[in-house]
Amino acid sequence: MALGNQQLSPTGKVQRLNGDLSMNNTFRQYAIEIIQSSDSDSVAKIKEAMEVFGISQETVYYRIRTMFGDKLRELRRLYFEPQTHEVVDRVINGNIETFREWASTLPASVSKGLLDRHLGVSTFHAAKKKLALQNLDFSQNVFNPCPELNRSILAAARLGDSSMDVQYGRMRTEHCTKQKDWALTKAELLARMFPQCRNYTHKETKSKSAYRVYHGTVKYKDMYKLAKEELVQYLCPTGIWWLFMDDGYFQFGDGKQSLISFAVENETIGQQLVDLFKTYGYVAKYQQCNRSVEIKQDLQVISFQQEFILPWKHLTPECMHYKIID
Repeated sequence: MALGNQQLSPTGKVQRLNGDLSMNNTFRQYAIEIIQSSDSDSVAKIKEAMEVFGISQETVYYRIRTMFGDKLRELRRLYFEPQTHEVVDRVINGNIETFREWASTLPASVSKGLLDRHLGVSTFHAAKKKLALQNLDFSQNVFNPCPELNRSILAAARLGDSSMDVQYGRMRTEHCTKQKDWALTKAELLARMFPQCRNYTHKETKSKSAYRVYHGTVKYKDMYKLAKEELVQYLCPTGIWWLFMDDGYFQFGDGKQSLISFAVENETIGQQLVDLFKTYGYVAKYQQCNRSVEIKQDLQVISFQQEFILPWKHLTPECMHYKIID
């Protein structure tokens, strides 16, 4: 905060001082300089006032409190306290190093508890996470079939909960009955991708524990024949959303470890997903113990939702909203 010729009103509010005060040598002017100086300069100014006026340190503190209505520490905090919008800007546009560097220029009485006073959190990481959630910004994507999107969806479907029948040129998708609406949504989107093949059927299994959808996909039969290890290269953001709804897991908040994960068939596919996410700026790791690819950093989990999932929330049935950040 830029310091100018200012003084504190009896209530501790910062006000402008009129005129050049460098010529004044009253105790009041010393008090104002003590309040407005850096930590080290303030200590030196207190000692100087003690010598000039022949008083004790206790008397200096007492006079300042009676003149301006509060303890010296609080008066200094009021003077140097940044505005909330400045703290928010420093958190959003900086990192922990730049924030600490800026906070170190403030008096200790100000820097201590700064994030708690302005944002209700105690650490920079928590502040960054809170502001990221408050500022989730996304626009709804339009599902506009084209060769690139169609291939991405077919790749995601094969990597996820669908299987291909090369002989009959059709896809089979199976979900538990609780996810019936997601199975039907996929069928409807496939119908838009392949309007010449609207003959899809859907039915419950005999045990009524699963729901199956069959859909013809005449085009791109080459996608049926590719090994699954060759499919990741076709995934675009839409395919990532589709695959996440099929085989993804989401955990966030309530004291839990933030997590985006994808179940994968083998390590090769897992490492390919890790490499794919890296091209989007995400740090993912393959976990051999449960054959999954995981993204764990809070801000990366939030950004992943913002970039790949939230733009398709309008197409995602309510039964799958447990995988979407609130």
